[in-house]
Amino acid sequence: MSNPLLICTDLDRTLLPNGVQQESPGVRVHFHRLAQDPNTIIVYATGRDKTLVDEAIAQYQLPLPDYLIADVGSSIYSRDGEQWVQWQGWRERLRQDWDGYSREQMSRLFPLSEQVTAQDEFHQGEFKLSFMIEPVEALEGVLAEYEQIIQDNELRCHCIASENEYDNHGLIDILPTQANKLYALEYVIEQMALDPNQVLFSGDSGNDIQVLASHFPSVLVANATETIKSKAIAMAKQQGNSDALYLAKGESPELNGCYSAGIIEGLHHFFPQFRFELT
Repeated sequence: MSNPLLICTDLDRTLLPNGVQQESPGVRVHFHRLAQDPNTIIVYATGRDKTLVDEAIAQYQLPLPDYLIADVGSSIYSRDGEQWVQWQGWRERLRQDWDGYSREQMSRLFPLSEQVTAQDEFHQGEFKLSFMIEPVEALEGVLAEYEQIIQDNELRCHCIASENEYDNHGLIDILPTQANKLYALEYVIEQMALDPNQVLFSGDSGNDIQVLASHFPSVLVANATETIKSKAIAMAKQQGNSDALYLAKGESPELNGCYSAGIIEGLHHFFPQFRFELT
């Protein structure tokens, strides 16, 4: 093949089988086969920081990615042996959006309450403020309040909201305007001179929506909530990208559509030349 296929995937409840649904037996072995293919490039795009990514790689025995989009798109890394190397060009671009604010200064603008708490330090980032909202029904109201604060203070940042209906809480990340998984993925493709037509993205949650609704071929794994499915379908349709969004549903007894089974199902749909026997 002349151009490699870039496979970019979210981790939690997409590649990682840490939701309530069952994982198809042995399916991660097939993802390893994809990662070992010389015609593929693997990118993880996650809300985790690099330390938590390392923990997930060890716990779930994942292949090492070629690139890492971490902190919901607010940091990018490549591998140098056993080390992560942060991309300073992306860091400087986001620093301009942060407009001289430190993370601590920025955090003082967004009030906490009985329903809103700051997440633990390892969920925060240089360009990322993370909040937990409980119960999940309060998420929309807090999101509207925070977006109004951004507008009133003319901040160059935005909110990304996601919800965990199973644990009854919501999450809000406040990030520089250019920091999200879509822009970070586009930056990786541009910097590495990769073919933008040879991309497959997979995700399951609110911080994946922008990529799922984009022009990039994307698969929404079957274990995503009905809320996320509805939002992804509506946004993709609004942007004229309905044909680029595939909803995994379980194409065979070996692939139930959840987690990495959904990734492989999406691969078979968009790039049938990569189809292989599930043995």
